[in-house]
This record gives sequence, C-alpha cells and structure tokens, in this order.
Amino acid sequence: MLTYDVANLLAAFPAVSRDPAPKSDTPPVGDEYSLETAASLGLTFDAPLRRLIEQPTGKDRSADVMACAAAMVRIGYGDAAILGTLLNPTNAVAAHCLSQPDSFRAAARAIQRARASLPSAPPGSDPSAIEAKPFVWRDPKSLPERPWVYGRLLLRGSVTAIVSPGGLGKTTLNIGTALALVSGRSLFGQKVIKGPHRVWIWNLEDSGDELARAISGAIKHWGLAPDDLGERLFVNSGLDGDRLCIATQTRDLGPRITEPVVEALKSQIRQRRIDVLIIDPFVSSHMVSENDNMAVDMVVKQWSAIAAELGCAVVLVHHTRKVNGQTADAEAARGASALVNAARAVLVLNRMTEKEAKSYAIPPDEIRFYFRVTADKQNRAPPSKADWYKLEGVMLENGPHGGDSVGVVVPWNPPDAVASVSLEVLAEVQRRADEGSFRESDRAVDWIGHMVADVLDVDISNPAAKRRIKLLIATWIAAGDLMIRERYVESRKKTLPFVISGVRM
Repeated sequence: MLTYDVANLLAAFPAVSRDPAPKSDTPPVGDEYSLETAASLGLTFDAPLRRLIEQPTGKDRSADVMACAAAMVRIGYGDAAILGTLLNPTNAVAAHCLSQPDSFRAAARAIQRARASLPSAPPGSDPSAIEAKPFVWRDPKSLPERPWVYGRLLLRGSVTAIVSPGGLGKTTLNIGTALALVSGRSLFGQKVIKGPHRVWIWNLEDSGDELARAISGAIKHWGLAPDDLGERLFVNSGLDGDRLCIATQTRDLGPRITEPVVEALKSQIRQRRIDVLIIDPFVSSHMVSENDNMAVDMVVKQWSAIAAELGCAVVLVHHTRKVNGQTADAEAARGASALVNAARAVLVLNRMTEKEAKSYAIPPDEIRFYFRVTADKQNRAPPSKADWYKLEGVMLENGPHGGDSVGVVVPWNPPDAVASVSLEVLAEVQRRADEGSFRESDRAVDWIGHMVADVLDVDISNPAAKRRIKLLIATWIAAGDLMIRERYVESRKKTLPFVISGVRM
C-alpha cells in the first residue's frame, strides 16, 4: 500500500462544477488503493476508532468524517489507509464522502484538514535523540544555588499551585504576597530574595474595580507609598475583557495548546521582565476538561515550560472539591490530579477548625477570619510548619461613613498559653495544688481551673478565659509542671484523679 502527499493529490484532482455524478457501488479510487475496514486496520472490537468507523453519531456526517480522519492521523495511519477507510461503502462513516460530487476530493480534504491541525511532535518523541548520558562528578560547592524568589515557596523556573476552598481568602493572600514582592518588604514573614521583584497578577474572576479596592486596602494597611510599588505591579482582569486561554479541547482534535496565546504571554513576560506570574484561578486559563488527566497535565506542563524558558515563577490558584468540613490537603484539589502531580510545590489553605478556635480562645463568630497555609508538597525545600493568617477589615474612605470596607490578610501567631504567664504564677499554682485538693475535670466542683483563675485574677465565667485556663493547665501537665495522681475518696467510695505539683519552680 502506498502513501501519498495529500496536497499533491488535491492538486491532481481540482474541483469541477458539474452535476452530481450518479452514485456507484465502487468508490472512485485507483487500483493502488485498498479499501479498508476496521478489521483490516487491526482494530479491536472495543477500540474508539472502530466505533467511529462503524457506528458514527450520524448527527453531523461531515463532523463524523473529520473525527475519523483526525483519530487516524493521530494514531499514525498513512493517507492511503485513511482514504481507503473514508471511501469504503461498507463503512458507515464513508456515507458523507460517497454522497459528494467528488468523493475522492472530499476524503482528501478531510485528511488535509486533520494533518494541518495535528500538533507538532512533543519534546522527547525523536528516537534519534535518545541517548544515556554518563554522570559527571561536580564539586557540590560549584553547583548554582536554587533561584528562590520568596522564602521557600516561589522558585524561578517552577510552578507553585495554591489550593483552597472558595471564599477563604486566597486572592487577598496573593495580593499581599504580590505587594511584598514588589516592595521587597517581608510583610508576611517570608523573605523576599534579591528583591524587589516585578509581579503580574492575572485574575480571571474579579473585576478591575474590585481588584483595585483589594490592592488599595492592602497598600493602606501596610503603609506603602507609590515608590514602594515602583511600576513593578501589573494587573489584568478577566471580567474587564482580559480573557486568557492557553489550551482548548475538541472532540475531533483533542486537547491542544493555543500557541499564539502562549507566544504573546511569553513576549509580555520578556518585555515587562516579569519575575512572578499569578494566574487566579487556573481553571479559567484553559478550556480543557478539568477531569482529563492527560489534558490538564499538558496545560500545567505548558505553564512549567513558560516558567523554565523565561526564568520566572508561576503561581496557579485552584479550588478544592467539596470536603464537607474535613481538612483539605493537596489531594483535595478539584478535578484531575495532574495539577498537583506536575506542580513543584502545593500550598493548601484551610479555615480554622472549631477545635483549634477553642484552644486559641477564638470566639465562634470570628472563626471565619482565620486560616492557615500548609506547604503540603515541597519538592525543592524541607517541610515547613503551617503559617497562620487573619482577615482584617480596612476602610478605604472613598465615600460617606468611611466608604467601602475590604479584607486584608495579615500574619497571625496563635497565642502561647504559657508565654504570658510568669514563673511566679506557676509556683503559686503548684503550692496551692499541694496544699489543697483539686480535680482535673472541669465539671467537678473542686476543678483546679477555679484556683488557677483566682491566681491569675480572671473571670472564669468568661468562655474565652475558661478556654485559656484549660489550655494552660493542659500545657503544664504535658510539660510535667503539674501531675495527675489518683486518690481514694472515702465519701465516694472510689479512686479519683487529682492534680498535684510536678517539677517545682
């Protein structure tokens, strides 16, 4: 079977204006072509291509032909095999071409369009380039240091994913991070390395006015001046028409990178000398199926390629699936797992839990203002502890009564129950514990918390104060400053736990 160049074939069979020729049982192909069936192509019964050939949808016969041609081109069939398939009257998919005035030309054009739409060969597909390279020993001191930009979270040439439930504060956190980078100031405790830097925020779900309010509120809170930004911050809004789509997916051709958009992006990054690009949210930067691992992997790898080629850090902001009150981790990212797998680092946001709020003496109605960020995946840095943040309101003073209020993210440190208590207070609690008879249970009348409240001179009826005292007692017991000893109580006729001093101060 021979393979022919479709462009030459089309030139050899120009379109002619004539009345439709009567249909024939034999398709107008030369003797050098063989009519093909799914079986002759070696397709199994469950092969998707076999279904395209034998059971096309029938809703759009022209689209059925294109889908079949595109699938055969992707798999690697030659032009002769595709022509033999599209012109075989025993194949249901051939009905459209055979109904045309020039059946051969209709089939050839379908092949030409399919090949024109075929993506270029991906890196690593050239067999001549496969070669095992010996490792060359190098003095560790001679190796270049990793080009960190922001603490151990953002690295040039890499993609960092931020995964968060909706409405938690990720966009506000990203704005604060951007201001830290462009100003060179450690607003959140993360070191800005070799800054200040140039940052491009491309937000695809908020309007320009809302972004301006959020950025202005953060600028006001941190006391930044125009010189602190120095024309290093760039902001695009999807709702204001700055749409972004670096990949599409169709039934005929599958997922594809939109190369013109990628090239335009890279041109702007070079021209503006962008150090950090923030895409918020990731799902709005493409039009491939969110649950298609191969498609999502292709998109993330494209962002990685942009970062690697231009030496910038790329941040992709993504939502979690519904976790029903459970703590989210990297695996809770919505859709395909390819995003988490391909990203160098994954930061996960979680709202403060009720249990955490009780231990920190946070009132229930204020829990929604607190969240923590955990580096759930770090391929280039050691594990780090979670960072806590709090949302605070800032009045913009852009109207009567203070104008608009916007949320600003600020770092927050959980209170240390022991840090604010002097050794003298602990010594007094130990002395009274040994002299008295105090129970561990806060439901007991002689609970030790009442005595501790008396020493601290606080109102135990205050829920926040009671939670702090319970945390303080638990901390002392864990540290060995207080101990639990069981004692037989004659009046109760049983043994009960009591609190006594441990290591005396």
